[in-house]
Amino acid sequence: YFGIFDTVRPMLPKDASFAITFGVGYAVTVSAGLMSYPIDTIRRRMMMTSGQAVKYKGSLDCARQIVAAEGFMSLMKGAGANILRGMA
Repeated sequence: YFGIFDTVRPMLPKDASFAITFGVGYAVTVSAGLMSYPIDTIRRRMMMTSGQAVKYKGSLDCARQIVAAEGFMSLMKGAGANILRGMA
């Protein structure tokens, strides 16, 4: 959660209901997942291309090549499904 929940929790009223606390926790989980998703995409892309003609020198080179060829939002492909999977 990157410490976000622990930072936001004291800002809530002392008598905050379970639904509010749960909602804040869910929002923190979704935002943490979205922040870390590009790193996961780079990791997956490097694993999928091992042994193929497309080679990356490292994770930064992989990110640079992906963004140059497909744009930044290609790093976020599948993030929506990941969020929905977190709901289940």
